[in-house]
Amino acid sequence: MFGKDSRIAVVGAGAIGGVVAALVSEVGYDVEIVCKYEDLAERVRTDGLHVFGAKGDHRAVMPAVADAMGLQVQDYGGKINYYKFLQG
Repeated sequence: MFGKDSRIAVVGAGAIGGVVAALVSEVGYDVEIVCKYEDLAERVRTDGLHVFGAKGDHRAVMPAVADAMGLQVQDYGGKINYYKFLQG
C-alpha cells in the first residue's frame, strides 16, 4: 500500500497527469513527473505546475524529466524500466 513515504511517478504532464501530480504532491507525497518536452520539465522544476478549479488554486514544484529513464523513483528491486512499461 501507499504511505506518505512512497515515491510516485506520473507519466504525462497534460490535463489529467498535471492535476494528479500537483494534488498528490500537495498532500505530502514525493511525486516526480515525466513531461513530453525538456522545456516543460524545466518549468515544472522551477515554477511548478499551476492547477486551479473546484479544489482551489495550487502550485506544486517537483522533480520533472523529459526522459523516463531519468526518473529518480525506484521500486523494491532497483531502477524501474519505464521504457519497457510504456512500450507494453
